Amino acid sequence: MNQITTETCLTCLGGGEVSSERGMTSCPDCDGTGKVGDVYLRTEHHLREVEARASRLSGETAADVSWLVTELRRTREALLKVLTAAQDASESDDLNARIRFEANEALQIYRIEPRKP
Repeated sequence: MNQITTETCLTCLGGGEVSSERGMTSCPDCDGTGKVGDVYLRTEHHLREVEARASRLSGETAADVSWLVTELRRTREALLKVLTAAQDASESDDLNARIRFEANEALQIYRIEPRKP
């Protein structure tokens, strides 16, 4: 039995494989590593999968999915710029600290450690 930690993929429970209609397959959430990687990059990976599946569709559905993925990427890029600008500001500024925290919580670029009592 694998030890569950904060880095363990909860889809495959660290095993790297999940069952499907065609038998065992590599876990789509951790790419078979059993560990949760960079959430920001995993999200981009999922967006590419959505785009690939949407490219096989036709009509309004394909256009809507393409628009949605484009908007999501554009928004994530803008939020990344906000996070970068907030990191360049003074560490003692409470507003910038809040902006950094909220932007990072949405993007999940840096791991958020719970406060120790």
